[in-house]
Amino acid sequence: MKAIMIELKSFLDRILKGDIRKLQFFIMATILLIGVIFRDFSLQLSQVIFTMISAYATQTIFGHFFNKKSNLPSALITSMGLSLLLRSDTLWIHPLAAFIAISSKFIIQWNGKHLFNPAMLGVIVSIYIFKSSWISPGQWGHDLSLGLWILGFGYIISGRADRRDISLSFVFFYVFFLLFRKVYYGFTFEVFIHQLSSGSLFLFAFFMISDPRTTPNHIKGRWMHSFFVALLAYFWQYHLFRQSSLIWSLFLLSPLVPIWDKIWEDKLYVWNQ
Repeated sequence: MKAIMIELKSFLDRILKGDIRKLQFFIMATILLIGVIFRDFSLQLSQVIFTMISAYATQTIFGHFFNKKSNLPSALITSMGLSLLLRSDTLWIHPLAAFIAISSKFIIQWNGKHLFNPAMLGVIVSIYIFKSSWISPGQWGHDLSLGLWILGFGYIISGRADRRDISLSFVFFYVFFLLFRKVYYGFTFEVFIHQLSSGSLFLFAFFMISDPRTTPNHIKGRWMHSFFVALLAYFWQYHLFRQSSLIWSLFLLSPLVPIWDKIWEDKLYVWNQ
């Protein structure tokens, strides 16, 4: 597995050399394609296309209004994030979520950073307001091999974006809480492995909480942030018994990022630098 990922990384580096976001878009699109083919996602091609158009149009319009150049890679990544997470039985909710997500990047900021992950905010607003939209945490199933592929892809991206630390620390803390639960309640080791083999867990750890523009600037802040997100996600899932614990915990704790940045100051992240 390790040898395959090394060869894959070398191949992707050659064909997508330059902007990290091109590589991220390519990998997210690949994961989405895998999900559509092997997991039978309830997703239409038209929804994906309209989401991409809406994201790019919103990015262009707001970029012109705020006197910032259009950012196609960022818009495409957000549209892929929405396509991976959000489900709806209509064609208009996905484009609306893309509008909400991209516009939030310009409107909801703190010290030059997005306060919320754009795709996450688009999903949260959509499922909270519209009854015809939902998140399907079980869409990835518990196929360990699929989870390992997402883990491998995410490991490449988070490393290139210099945010591998928050991804790995989140996984460490979340696994620790699950292991504590196993020991405390006397569950079998198979139950523990089943909980870890979720593709949604690795997708969240390496493609959402690791977003460089919404994570704390300093590594200590990222460790602290990942600890509380993992703790709330664990409590949300296994004590409140509510679904979509990962994305809700990140949403509720995102306002803490400015506090971590204030306690541990560091330079603001800039793509490709």
